[in-house]
Amino acid sequence: MSNLTRILIVFFGIILFMSAGIAFGQHNLAKIYLKDGSKIRGIIVENKFDAYIKVLVLDTQQIVISYDKIKRFKSVSFSYRSFYNKETGHFNETSAGLIFLKSNKFSDVAPEWTIHTVNGIRIRPKIRTGLGIGLDMYGETSALPIYLSGRGDIGSGRVVPVINLNLGYAPMWVNSSYREWTDIDNVKGGMYWEIGSGIKIKGINSALLFNLAYKHQSENLTYIDEWWSRGGNISVVKRKFRNIAFTVGVAF
Repeated sequence: MSNLTRILIVFFGIILFMSAGIAFGQHNLAKIYLKDGSKIRGIIVENKFDAYIKVLVLDTQQIVISYDKIKRFKSVSFSYRSFYNKETGHFNETSAGLIFLKSNKFSDVAPEWTIHTVNGIRIRPKIRTGLGIGLDMYGETSALPIYLSGRGDIGSGRVVPVINLNLGYAPMWVNSSYREWTDIDNVKGGMYWEIGSGIKIKGINSALLFNLAYKHQSENLTYIDEWWSRGGNISVVKRKFRNIAFTVGVAF
């Protein structure tokens, strides 16, 4: 079993574990009215009768309220609209992770870093479009993809599958740490596209994203061969990166 296969198995195992835990661990939403006149709205995660109620608020913060402070409380209809599921307006999705790149069939698979952010609007509750920009590392070179992005949710639950498609162009440059050790004189970027899918786990005000994507990046390299026996020849090489990327991100 290859290292990449092991990584894929672990990645999907983590996603399934987290998704199952959230999907089967959901509780009733409630409004709690306190004797001091304040109100608390959240998810009841534990209700020990005549002792205390434990409530989840702000996605991750749990508070414990003793019964002697409670005037009354009531459960409200559970609706995923109460979680991050905005129907209109601006959105932002930012993610970072690893690219496992292979520039050609002879090269080895090696991990590099990627980070992207997309800003745009919701044209429908489950469909979003926007402009994105990112930074992808490709060993000797780096790319700055600028692209149009389309994104969508499949379903309306708290844990839903998502899909995304990016299409654009990426200028590229030689990384400074390689300049003294490479014969690359110049690099020009090329077409960039990406198609991916993953899982969105919705919180109250934001969402956690796990994504697996196939990325494609073209580049043109100009080499100066300084070996004396070849007389300083200049050659141009067209290279295409075909990569698998794993990212974790957040949506607002």
